[in-house]
Amino acid sequence: MEDRNRTLRALLARYDIAEEALAAENARVPHDLSLEILERSAWLLGTNAVALRALSYWRMGDHGIGDYLNATCANVGDLIDTVTKHVSLLHDGLALSTRTEDGLTFLTCELHADVAQHHWFIEGTLGKIVIELRHAFGETRVPGLLRVHFAHAAPSYEREYSATFGIPVEFSQGENALVFQSGNLETPFPTADPVLHALLLRQAATLLPTRRVSRSLIDRVKTVAREELSTSFGDQSRVAKRLGMSSATLRRKLEQEHNARYTNILSDIRKDIAVQCLSASALTIDEIGRRAGFSQKTAFYRAFKRWLGCTPAEYRHASRVR
Repeated sequence: MEDRNRTLRALLARYDIAEEALAAENARVPHDLSLEILERSAWLLGTNAVALRALSYWRMGDHGIGDYLNATCANVGDLIDTVTKHVSLLHDGLALSTRTEDGLTFLTCELHADVAQHHWFIEGTLGKIVIELRHAFGETRVPGLLRVHFAHAAPSYEREYSATFGIPVEFSQGENALVFQSGNLETPFPTADPVLHALLLRQAATLLPTRRVSRSLIDRVKTVAREELSTSFGDQSRVAKRLGMSSATLRRKLEQEHNARYTNILSDIRKDIAVQCLSASALTIDEIGRRAGFSQKTAFYRAFKRWLGCTPAEYRHASRVR
């Protein structure tokens, strides 16, 4: 347990997040950190069903005001409208929307294009909505909820979906959605509380992110590549995977959108780390080379000479003389 706590503290430190900050009512963690925690959890548990299994531990209030806001809705349709408008309380990189066709209402879920894509977040979001519905109706079948669609192919843990959703689950559907019978959307919520719901709506409005800042692809690449230096020396395939794309797609997007190459981005990150550490730390040059993502001392020296025309030791000496 202590080893796991140290790992979590190290992750938080890398994202400049203080442990005590997580206790705040409106505390939020970056999307990339959430994904890394899920990846490490999957490794520790030996299964990729981490998002589904986490839902089995859900208790009212775990996700703050949003849980109570949903529980006090007037009916199923009101819940759909409420979660669509307030999904950013849960994750500001997610978008929910609805459409109606042939007597069916689809509540669709997708991640914004500027965050790392992974179906864990989709599973967790749609699964949470279903669990909240089942909780409100006393774990019985939710009126009008017919099935769930996922864009991704059936994973190795396909059998675990039935426990979470309790309805047919269909994969490779081209979208992520809960499918409802439109005629059942007026079904009253057993836990409806219009007075409390109105109060919670006003409070929720003060907690919603006022404006979502979209991050460019190159900024996201820089963030993930810097993190990967300590584990994979900035391996491009690892960075691409965390961003939800193949190495070829990442290479093409960088060239098309930013006229940039991954190798140059990584080289600039390594140079920045090396220069900063040489100027402002007492770390040994060997350790600085490792932090900059070099497994061999000679490779670090060659790269540094190419960057600045001098050795790391010469640069450190010059920076201190200044």
